[in-house]
Amino acid sequence: MEEIKINLISGSFKPGSQIFGMSRYHIEIHKLLENKIIMNWIFYDPYKKHLSLFDFYLNYPIIINKKIWKNVPVHILNPWFSHIPVLPRSPIKNSRLIITIFDVEPSVIFNTLKSLFHWKLCRKGILKADRIITISQFAKNEILKFLGYKFPEEKISIVYEGVDREVFKKLDDDEELDKLKRKIVPNSRNNTKIILFVGSEQPRKNFLGVLKACYKVMKETNYDLKIIKIGKAESEVYRKESVKLAEELRIVSNVLFIDYVPDDELVKYYNIADCLVLPTLYEGGFALPILEAMSCGCPVVTSNIQPLLELTEGKGAIYINPFNVDEIANAILKILNGQIDIEELTREGSRIAKKYTWERSAEEFYKIYRELQ
Repeated sequence: MEEIKINLISGSFKPGSQIFGMSRYHIEIHKLLENKIIMNWIFYDPYKKHLSLFDFYLNYPIIINKKIWKNVPVHILNPWFSHIPVLPRSPIKNSRLIITIFDVEPSVIFNTLKSLFHWKLCRKGILKADRIITISQFAKNEILKFLGYKFPEEKISIVYEGVDREVFKKLDDDEELDKLKRKIVPNSRNNTKIILFVGSEQPRKNFLGVLKACYKVMKETNYDLKIIKIGKAESEVYRKESVKLAEELRIVSNVLFIDYVPDDELVKYYNIADCLVLPTLYEGGFALPILEAMSCGCPVVTSNIQPLLELTEGKGAIYINPFNVDEIANAILKILNGQIDIEELTREGSRIAKKYTWERSAEEFYKIYRELQ
């Protein structure tokens, strides 16, 4: 059997580290490939400190050069590091190159002059790739536009994400779930409802929209909402903005921020929540929390944007205009008031989630790695 090796430039995550969002995609897939391919993880955490130009453009390439396996394909798992192939004396200049790109979101690329300069370099690096991996047809189309249609479309592979249904499922342990509820809401009453948000507080994720919608629900009804927000803020500025808005709305005591929980705990939150609310403004197609919630039988309110509709067939959730706070609030009320057939909604959601498995995703990665040896 052909020996397959791969260099994995992972940036801020590696096997054994806390996984969430983008890192989960790669950790889950490569975990299933451990017995099929030999992997060289090259780890460098850029978020432990403010990255200087020296760190980013000189020190990191030196680290890669020391650890890289020569004459072995390189997979850059985060497009933020796709500037490396174009740097002078790049350690991966002559390697077969794969780059994973989840999206090319404009507000990130054009956020500052510094980020604009960096993404110009990244674009040059991406154009050198032998293969791009992305997660939806929508994301593929966006990447082609970002590259100015200079990249061969047939070299972009769509590998959808998955959900581990052995972990994310409807739980029957009422005692354990009640214990978590009592911990989260010690003085729970009949009108107490749990709204779950899983993701960062990056503006495009629209957590502020969730806070405004929940405030509207509480103002117009007698519901006492507990808003559980799971996931790192991604920036101290984003967390300050979230807390500031919650204070202005006078609902800060209703919001619980949890930066990280392991999967065996996360599944419990999906099970105790009355609904998951994720009204993202822009997404390349990354719908992991949506699939996990559907797999757990948790009702979902999410955006009616193209990539999410592509992944879910526009079924199994209530789809809203994420820019319209009234629509978000009304969708939450439909679930809390029983104005929608919850059983039918969650049954359809479970059907959608079953379509996506990490095993299928891992098989697609394996084919790509084998082809580029």
